[in-house]
Amino acid sequence: MRAHQLLYQYKGIIDATTMMHILRDHHEDTFLEGLQFYPYLPDFHTLCMHASPAGFTWGNAATSMIVEIDPEDPIAPPCWVCYLPPCTGLYMAFHLAVPLPEPVTRAGTGGLEVRSARDAPVDGFSESSLWWRFNRIVDEVGRDPVRPLKEVRTIFDPIEKGYLQRVGELQKSPPDIPRQEEFSALVQDEVSEVTMALSMLEKRWNL
Repeated sequence: MRAHQLLYQYKGIIDATTMMHILRDHHEDTFLEGLQFYPYLPDFHTLCMHASPAGFTWGNAATSMIVEIDPEDPIAPPCWVCYLPPCTGLYMAFHLAVPLPEPVTRAGTGGLEVRSARDAPVDGFSESSLWWRFNRIVDEVGRDPVRPLKEVRTIFDPIEKGYLQRVGELQKSPPDIPRQEEFSALVQDEVSEVTMALSMLEKRWNL
């Protein structure tokens, strides 16, 4: 219901930024005043899911993705990907025609081997996996949602805003500009910058 209300509110101006807001929404502009309430309890579900300590929810959102499709643009569209609950992460811009850097595709201790669900090992933390490093941030935020989440957003929001601006400029570039090469450079910059941001939080929180 909450997502439906936001979609109606932004009718006619729905873009990637709007969807990011909806996907990480926690009733910030309602009488609940956002994270003054505890998002890990099931009373007020949002699309941004968190694992309840009592097991009342389905766990954390694993990953979310936003794809901007322009039927008049012959170039493959950008994909915005955020690991785990969007309120504790940031959306990185990838491109369907650009290979992903290795840190983005690295799994945890379970590896990437294809196995049946019954035979698959339990995955675990790996320092070389961006997903697992974001998962560590989620766990820390879960201990006290309000304070560390403000720290996360203070660091991540300017980074995400910069990516939105850079992708917007790329999408407006003339057709003769090698957009795939520009996106490839952007993705490399993203991985480097996000890794540094994660390291900053990990050091600050002694993770």
